[in-house]
Amino acid sequence: MRALRRAPGLPSLDLCCLGIGENGHLAFNDPGVADFDDVSDVKVVEIDDACRRQQVGEGHFAAETDVPRLAMTVTVPP
Repeated sequence: MRALRRAPGLPSLDLCCLGIGENGHLAFNDPGVADFDDVSDVKVVEIDDACRRQQVGEGHFAAETDVPRLAMTVTVPP
């Protein structure tokens, strides 16, 4: 996780183009799991089963077993 922290002096993320999932997640940042006080700009999250099914349903992967279990996401700053 240390590699995902922003180095001191670097600018923060100002713009992000992301997707809104069927269950309301923003770029795999799922409702109920999102930490609005997170100090990281980017973090690794586990993709839940609903999101994995969505990826298959949208044609991004052939089967749920092909969908990675982890994803990188941006956080929602306060």
